[in-house]
Amino acid sequence: MTTANKFFLSGCSLSLCLLLAGCGGSSSSSTTKTTYSVSGSVPGTLIEAFCKDGGYFSVNSTNNGGDKHPFTMTLPSDVNCKLIMTTNEKDPDVTKHIITPILLNNGSTISSYFQLSSDTDIGYVELPMSGIGIQTPLILQISDKAIQVNKFNYDPLDKDGDDIPNVYEDDDDDGKYNKYDDDDDNDGIKDIDDDDHRYDSDGDGIDDRYDVDDDNDHRKDDDDDDDHDDHDDDDDDNNNYYDNPKSANITLPRTYTVDAGRLLGSQCAQCHGTNGVSVNKWDSIAGEDKLHEEMFEDDEPIMSAQARGYTNGEISLIETWLKTLKKYKD
Repeated sequence: MTTANKFFLSGCSLSLCLLLAGCGGSSSSSTTKTTYSVSGSVPGTLIEAFCKDGGYFSVNSTNNGGDKHPFTMTLPSDVNCKLIMTTNEKDPDVTKHIITPILLNNGSTISSYFQLSSDTDIGYVELPMSGIGIQTPLILQISDKAIQVNKFNYDPLDKDGDDIPNVYEDDDDDGKYNKYDDDDDNDGIKDIDDDDHRYDSDGDGIDDRYDVDDDNDHRKDDDDDDDHDDHDDDDDDNNNYYDNPKSANITLPRTYTVDAGRLLGSQCAQCHGTNGVSVNKWDSIAGEDKLHEEMFEDDEPIMSAQARGYTNGEISLIETWLKTLKKYKD
């Protein structure tokens, strides 16, 4: 079997194999693996794993002359991934590919995300062989305890919650999946130059800061020949987070009234700009009305760390102040 074995910082996928190998305790007889594999068979298929940290893995099943082609995929053991399986994948017209998202059901949880704690075989996956485009998600019944099925309130890889990863959506209805569309909102601006996409190079919903494979080329960015050092690329690939910062006209107040929320929220200005209007890679937060949710999201480790320095009451004061700044919001 051929396997695409790429590692990243934290991630996602289904009929694939998760493998991560690392040191266990001090005992020479105890070892904790850092990768595990998922095996199975399919009717001739491309298997892709999209992981929650932006990591990407893919493997093609092996044509053994029969109708059940085996595959094995190796994935890190410390990330959650989801699987997409594509039949008719060799047709040059990508709109004719038969793309099936995979859901797992362990009896108590149904989700596209899973994480492995051991090598496992999921058996034969009976994928649809007719029709074109995105299919209804296929639910696999899972009894093997080596596959942990996990559900999350927020899914950066599937922002509309329809179990179809962002990369396989067609946001502008032009017949091309976002994965193959360099202007997937059809605003006339290539995504790489678009403020809406500027820091999500592969359109998977994971900010490039946290995406270990931000061009979805199956290679971890640290090992990629392309320049992905987004914080210091000196314009080599025009992807520096600090290139062409968005300018903002800010009118400073002539009078000042003491405001507890404003004082507490002054820390926010270091990343999100004066009055909550960002001029760098960070989001503007002027007018933010869901600060409690935003600060504690799993995919915002910096915000989550900051949040632990405030009480709920103090966060509410900051939110109240931010709401007053709505007129400054982009």
